[in-house]
Amino acid sequence: SKYKLPEKYLLHIGNTAARKNTAAVMKAYAAYTGKNEDALPLVVSGCQRAFVKKLSESTGNPALMNKVYTPGYVDAAELPLLYSAACLFLCPSFSEGFGMPVAESMACGTPVITSNRSSLPKVAGGAALLVNPEQPHEIFLAIERLLSDTGLYESLRAKGLENAKRFSWVKAAEQTIDIYKKVLNLS
Repeated sequence: SKYKLPEKYLLHIGNTAARKNTAAVMKAYAAYTGKNEDALPLVVSGCQRAFVKKLSESTGNPALMNKVYTPGYVDAAELPLLYSAACLFLCPSFSEGFGMPVAESMACGTPVITSNRSSLPKVAGGAALLVNPEQPHEIFLAIERLLSDTGLYESLRAKGLENAKRFSWVKAAEQTIDIYKKVLNLS
């Protein structure tokens, strides 16, 4: 309610950096809304409405913004709420340092569509649909597939929850200590 979001939606966390690929998300979403009269709304967090509106206008679908919510910056402590309420998480980035949003979304039980490049396939661990980030049509097809195939949706949801267990700050700290021990010949 704080962000005035709908009950069900697709989620993309972006910013104005081209690497986040918000432009392709908007093109894929335009195709999805064009084909589905009862299309789920899209929440684009991390971007100002004017930026998203400009991308929306470039799709040639002037009514698209009627279904797009832009809560702006969302505090990291509140992101799990956005992930948990989303039906799908769209992360077709061109590059990510690690891909934390993919792991976070999976930990919240939300199926993920992500890029087939950078660190993202490794983070996804076979628990997400991978797409070519340069092909908005592939993103659109992945949205359609996940929302229409209940078995696949539930499978990726379960695999995502399991995959997310690989990542924790405790494990990261333990692995970092192990590396220091090896470097210092303490093990």
